[in-house]
Amino acid sequence: MRHLDLPGTGLCIILCAFLCLAPGCLHAQPGDLVVEGNYVHQVTRVVFPEQIEQYRRKGIRAYDAGRSDVGASYEWRTQAGQSLITVYVYPAGDGREGRLRDAYLGSLNDMRNTVGPGVALVQFPRSNSQDGYRINGFTGTLESMAISRVTVFECGQWFFKMRTTTNLLDTAEVSVLESRVLESFKPASMVKDFPLNITGSILVTKDAMRDTVMAAATIGSTLQKLSWARQHVDSLERLSGFPDLYLAMHQESINKFLDLAQGNEGKRKSSTTKYIKEWMRIKESGFLMEYLAEQCQGVVRLPKGTVLDEERYREWKRKYKPKVDLSERFSLVTYKMAE
Repeated sequence: MRHLDLPGTGLCIILCAFLCLAPGCLHAQPGDLVVEGNYVHQVTRVVFPEQIEQYRRKGIRAYDAGRSDVGASYEWRTQAGQSLITVYVYPAGDGREGRLRDAYLGSLNDMRNTVGPGVALVQFPRSNSQDGYRINGFTGTLESMAISRVTVFECGQWFFKMRTTTNLLDTAEVSVLESRVLESFKPASMVKDFPLNITGSILVTKDAMRDTVMAAATIGSTLQKLSWARQHVDSLERLSGFPDLYLAMHQESINKFLDLAQGNEGKRKSSTTKYIKEWMRIKESGFLMEYLAEQCQGVVRLPKGTVLDEERYREWKRKYKPKVDLSERFSLVTYKMAE
């Protein structure tokens, strides 16, 4: 089981907005580490303690020779059962759009493969703050004979992940356990030392340049994402990652695309006209937010007070069968790693 990373491929840039040994560790190769006392992550200086409340560290493992990708397991056993939480710190790279969503969904898929099919998923967005720095994350829980939960946060140039399996705790108690882990590890503090450059860069695909209407609408709607982020998300939060969990940002970007794409029928190809009509049909149905949330596999943060009408949306979708797909990217926003 490893961490999912899905960088964009086939993209061309057309616009840019500007081994030493760790203390207590007896070897420096990938694999299980023999550690006495606290283990200090070599790069981030995050401390993996020997114990978190009644949970004792069972083992610690490096997944690369440089020991930048590290996980430690903490266990609590009683006669009634077992509770295990594994904490990971690993490199996240540039803060590209969709980075957190992909990392979370990859980890969720790993957990589902372990738990097995047919177990209902409960998932929701998370946040955590330290000294004004705010990180965003996402949590997924599967509950059958035992509770399995995964939570992933993006922390600038690093990911912080918790993976819990327990037949001792209920979901509320798992949340308390995670809170204790966050208090101990303080993952938001990594953003201060390893921030992203929030100026932002835009990558645009060759297909987006197929005609002037598609090119202008794509670039304009992508710039709208950067503008929305600057207006609605604090800079100390944006240092942790591009804030594309916010569903309102995707909605505003699509609206901008459609505004820019109207008219000029003679200057666009038939494929562009078809694409515009599909999005207009979704918007005019009143189910744009429901459609965008589904396209993001539910890994979104809804505007305050928003409730999606999923039942009526499913009825509309069965009837009209919309064909546009957000995974067919025409552009990509990235916050590069700060020097």
